[in-house]
Amino acid sequence: MLLNIEPYKSIGPILLSMTKENVRDVIKCNFEHQEKSKISGIEIDAKDYFSDFGIMVHYNKCGNVCFVEVDNLSNVVFKDVTLFDQSFDIIKKWFMELDDKIMMQDAGFTSLKFGISFFSPDHLEYPTRPPELISIFEKNYYEN
Repeated sequence: MLLNIEPYKSIGPILLSMTKENVRDVIKCNFEHQEKSKISGIEIDAKDYFSDFGIMVHYNKCGNVCFVEVDNLSNVVFKDVTLFDQSFDIIKKWFMELDDKIMMQDAGFTSLKFGISFFSPDHLEYPTRPPELISIFEKNYYEN
């Protein structure tokens, strides 16, 4: 599935703030649902996993999309660049030019400017591999 990212708006047909019923209507494939839960005192969002496309959609307490993560079963495009076709290192350098405030983490980085994060836990050892996951999130997601 081709998924174009519009920062803080959408990834492909999935709009941030969309209801889970609307998401299920636009994705149109089997999914696994997990209700909101608490593990070791940490709240885990309710989510749907659409395994045919490698898409995990997280819902907030109102049942609306707040975070979407995608693996390489789908083609994720941002600013006309197919991201899973690029190495993590190239993506990181490109984003450092686009956003001088990216937040580096041990397993990747996040751009609050564009509402996108890249997960690549082995990027230090294998910088030429593409990221494992690409995520988008709603504004203020990391402030909640």
